[in-house]
Amino acid sequence: MVQILLPIGLAFIMFSLGLSLKVADFRRAFSRPLALLLGLVAQVLLLPLTAFLIATSLSLSPEAAVGLMILAACPGGVTAGMVTYLARGETALSISLSALTSLLAFVSVPLIVGASLRLFLDDASSVPVPVGQL
Repeated sequence: MVQILLPIGLAFIMFSLGLSLKVADFRRAFSRPLALLLGLVAQVLLLPLTAFLIATSLSLSPEAAVGLMILAACPGGVTAGMVTYLARGETALSISLSALTSLLAFVSVPLIVGASLRLFLDDASSVPVPVGQL
């Protein structure tokens, strides 16, 4: 049941947010490339770095450390746009960042997860990305 309702709920949230935005909102978001760049750096570099520092400073078990790194490597999702909208933030910027980090995830997630497996579990496994399914 959750496998059906969750995607429907997320699709409804995306649709609702889309109705509240105009093309001008996205033009304004992309007219500030520094904001986009800083958001990408925070999501793709600083968040995994923070997770790494937490995992090492708290001496988490290797499995928990890898789990934390996987969470940090995952791109922001639909709920980020909704929370931004509810907080009266720059929703178009948030949605644009979610889209860009999702595109970068094809490269960043395998790199971060692979490095975490090697570092914390001494496992040199590669992280396959099922591009066809994505």
